[in-house]
Amino acid sequence: IVWDAAVVLLRYFEKNFGTGNAKKLKCKRVLELGSGCGLLGIGLSSMGCDCTITDQSSVIPNLKYNVLCNAELLEDSQGACAACELDWCNPSSSGLDSQSYDMVVGSDCVFEEELCQEVVRTIDMFLRPGGKAFFANEIRSQSVEDAFMQAAEQIFVVKKESAKRMKQGYSHPLVNIFILSRKA
Repeated sequence: IVWDAAVVLLRYFEKNFGTGNAKKLKCKRVLELGSGCGLLGIGLSSMGCDCTITDQSSVIPNLKYNVLCNAELLEDSQGACAACELDWCNPSSSGLDSQSYDMVVGSDCVFEEELCQEVVRTIDMFLRPGGKAFFANEIRSQSVEDAFMQAAEQIFVVKKESAKRMKQGYSHPLVNIFILSRKA
């Protein structure tokens, strides 16, 4: 399943950082949380990013297969993509380097109030100083959205992206993009 939020966020990156702006993404280290089928991370890799796409252990074989199916595309773009398990409740067990990613991204991975704190702690653990996190969520529950915002605003400055910056034809009335930056 490809969620609308993944398509909206990928098209947002294409519009704002893609053709003509490719240097903005080239060689950026990106961590994707809750990758699902990997569309967002593989798409960012095709724009030249070095992406680590993550999810629960049961999803990793499919993620690796999807990366393999896109190997030629990634080689042509000089991007890289690898899949690994990441448990938001125990992120240090992943073996990934903390505070080493230029960007942390996610689409529709905030779906339960109980996970909001863990997601925000995981972003905080892996986002390098000066980095940004980009999250697209489809509003299915206002209480979940509120819990995510409350958790994020404890650590980050949170900006809701303007609909004007969405790629025409690829916006969705219920999908919001949030940009998180570390507080000074």
